[in-house]
Amino acid sequence: MMKYRLQIVTFFAVVIVVLLGSRGFAEKIDVVSVANIGEATGILRAEESGAPVPPADNSVSTASAMLGETAQLSPKPPFYRVTNDPLPEIGSESAIIFDVQSGEKYLDIASAKRWPIASLSKLMTAVVVYERLDLDSKIVLAKEDFADGDNPIFTAGETYKTRDLLKVMLVASRNTAANALARSYGYETFLREMNDKAKGWGMDNTNFDDPSGLSVSNQSSADDLLKLVRGVTSERPEIWKTTENAKVSIKDAETGKVRNFTSTNQFVSRRDFYGGKTGYTLEANGNLISVFLYGKRTIGIIVLGSADRFGDTEKLFTWFTNDFRTSN
Repeated sequence: MMKYRLQIVTFFAVVIVVLLGSRGFAEKIDVVSVANIGEATGILRAEESGAPVPPADNSVSTASAMLGETAQLSPKPPFYRVTNDPLPEIGSESAIIFDVQSGEKYLDIASAKRWPIASLSKLMTAVVVYERLDLDSKIVLAKEDFADGDNPIFTAGETYKTRDLLKVMLVASRNTAANALARSYGYETFLREMNDKAKGWGMDNTNFDDPSGLSVSNQSSADDLLKLVRGVTSERPEIWKTTENAKVSIKDAETGKVRNFTSTNQFVSRRDFYGGKTGYTLEANGNLISVFLYGKRTIGIIVLGSADRFGDTEKLFTWFTNDFRTSN
C-alpha cells in the first residue's frame, strides 16, 4: 500500500514540475515575440528612427510604488516614432516640434537661427506684467502709446484696467496695449525686466527692444523661444488660458464704453489648442508659437519666417501625430 502511495505522490510531483516548466517557457516565448514585434510588422523601433529611447527599468515594483510621487516631479517619458513618413514641405526659415514638459525636440530646422520675432515678444511682455503690475490698477492711454501698425481703435484718454489691456494684447495682439502696459511701469525699466527674465530662462540669443515686437531688433531663435514656452507653461500658464479666447470685450473704467476684439489666431476654435501667439512684420514675415494637446501631453510647434504660418504648423502637427506615440 505504501508503494502505491509513493508512486501517486511521485506522479503528481512530476506533473507539477512539467506545468511550472511549461509556464516559464511560455513567458519566455511571449517576451521574445514582443521584442521582435517591430520587425514582424515593419514598424520602426525608437532606436532605429533616431528618436530617444526611454531607459530600461527592471525595478517594476519600486517604480510602481513611487509612481504617485514622481508623476508630479519628473517629465513623462518622451514620444517614440512608429512610422517613417517624410517631412512635409514647409516654407518656414526655422521650425521645431517639441514636448513642452521635457523639452525633447522631435523636429529641428535651423533652430539656432536668429530671427525678428515680432509680436511673439508679447508673451514676455505678459510675463513681466504678471510679475510687476497690479492687474486691477487703471491705466490711462497716452498719445505715446499709439504705435505704427495698430488700427486706431483706442483713443488717448481712455482708461482701462491692466488685466483688460493684457487680454487685448495677448488675444488681439494690440501694440497700443503693450506700450501702455510698459509705460505704466516705466518703459525702460520694463524692457530691462523683459531682458533680465530672458537671461534668467537661458534665452541667451534673445533681445527685446520694445514691448510690442514692432522693432526689428526684437530677435530670438526657435531654441530660445522653446525656453520661453516652457517658462510660460511652468510659471504663468494663465497666459495660455487667455490666448485660447476667440474674442474679448473690455470696458472703459470711466465711461463704461465697451470695445470688442477678435483673436489673431486661427487655431482658437480647435479643441486640442492649448495656447499660442501670433507675430508678423514685413521684416519677420509670419511667426507662430502653438501649443497643442496630444496624448495627454502638450506639444509645442514654433515656425519663424513663414509665408503660411498656420498652414506650416498644421502640416507639422499632422506629421507628428501620424508618426509619434507617447510611451506611457
